Amino acid sequence: MTIVELFQFCQNIVNKDVHGMPFGIDQFNNVLSFVNMSLYQDSYATSKTVAEQGGDKLANVLFQNNDLRNFIKNSLITNTTTTIGGLTIGRSPYPSDMEYPMMMWASGRDVEIVSAYLLRRIRAGVINRDFAEHPVAVETDGYFELYPNDLTNLLLTYLKRPTKPYLDYCLDTGDVPVYMEVGSYVVYNLSLGYYNLYNQDGTLAKANVTHDYFTGSAPSPTVIYTSLTTELEWADTKHTHIANMILERMGVNLRSPEVAQWAAGRGDK
Repeated sequence: MTIVELFQFCQNIVNKDVHGMPFGIDQFNNVLSFVNMSLYQDSYATSKTVAEQGGDKLANVLFQNNDLRNFIKNSLITNTTTTIGGLTIGRSPYPSDMEYPMMMWASGRDVEIVSAYLLRRIRAGVINRDFAEHPVAVETDGYFELYPNDLTNLLLTYLKRPTKPYLDYCLDTGDVPVYMEVGSYVVYNLSLGYYNLYNQDGTLAKANVTHDYFTGSAPSPTVIYTSLTTELEWADTKHTHIANMILERMGVNLRSPEVAQWAAGRGDK
């Protein structure tokens, strides 16, 4: 489901349930943001528990977690050297959306990601490690510390934090919300004297609309507001579950036989 379809899906279920209360887009966005992060944290915590109980690496478990598959990302990172106490150290900032680093390569070589504690143990070993042959990246506060310090062509695979989903909208002349799809935009038509909503491909979606973005500013055809709508990153198989979580947070009685039957019939649409 798109985020528009998810909103309509939840609205339709509420309308089937005499115990439910109507809700607006702003309330939907607030609850969806909470549900989105809650589902992510629960899935991540489950993976950590499975890894600990099975004695496996967390990265391996994350690769096998279908729910989090869409949050695994590859990114090229840059090694910038710095001198501290006379020592030259390689550093690479964390990606801004990184939750957990999984794997790293440098020019095709595997780079072991370790904690500062494990690095001390490696250095205190009876046989000193040859970092040139077996490089490591140490997790620190906001960046990786790289050994050796001249690693290049760094590729990081990591679990990213979820992007906040959001349904943007404008209002028609009757103050009825008009959903703004991803890439749609609102612009002032100088000859007509009002704002229009256009789809991403430039076709007219709705004439004569208003949006808070333009409140208090002089109308100008050069000022364009682009939709902030952001779709869910979860697989489609999780969308009905997300809808149920949203409705539960809103106090909708999902145990009603009529609601459950209707939702089940709509879950794959």
